[in-house]
Amino acid sequence: MTHAVDEYAKTIGRDNVEIYPIGRKVFEKSRKLGLQVQGEYSALADHPNVQQCIEIAMELGRKFATGQVDKVELIYHHFKSAGSQVLTRKTFLPIDIESELNADKERDLESVIATKESQEYLKKRGEREHEQKQEEVKPLNDNFIVEPDMNTVLSQLMPKLAHLMLYTALLDSNASEHAARMVAMQTATDNADELLRELNLQYNKSRQQAITSELLDIVGGSVNN
Repeated sequence: MTHAVDEYAKTIGRDNVEIYPIGRKVFEKSRKLGLQVQGEYSALADHPNVQQCIEIAMELGRKFATGQVDKVELIYHHFKSAGSQVLTRKTFLPIDIESELNADKERDLESVIATKESQEYLKKRGEREHEQKQEEVKPLNDNFIVEPDMNTVLSQLMPKLAHLMLYTALLDSNASEHAARMVAMQTATDNADELLRELNLQYNKSRQQAITSELLDIVGGSVNN
């Protein structure tokens, strides 16, 4: 992640970038690179807090609304599966509604279905329901009545969406970190088990050789006598 931040800063110029680092490593690396660090949020990475995310989002929203910044981007690890975490660069402001509606659809979560037959049944049922929905598609009626008015509704929803985007990215990154640690610990455990098996085999071979040598010595002594 720190490498991605550095590359992004080089692209548009270090003096034109403000960094809000969430995490100790990002904070230390950003300061070392001489970037404009706005605050220190190391504790937020380990203990995600909704209220603090809202405060950060509100500060970024004010800067964007007043023209202090032209664009706000999130750089974080997206949790795709337990074995795959993808470094993601996502536009935070201005909000792209279309991309948000289609975002985060590729997660690969393990199924809790018990049998293969039930999985196949649900898969086929889902395909049939999808085909039926396609057949029943009708032109969209966009003649909606919005109360009290569109601007008032959007002025309430857009900040909430921004708060949710930031908090979701933080949870996503946190889940990716735990998944990476889990995979690393599992790999270390497997390597330790393999090493233990090799040492046990080596010990048994050495022990068998020692016993064989002792028996040969005893038998050789008996023959000489």
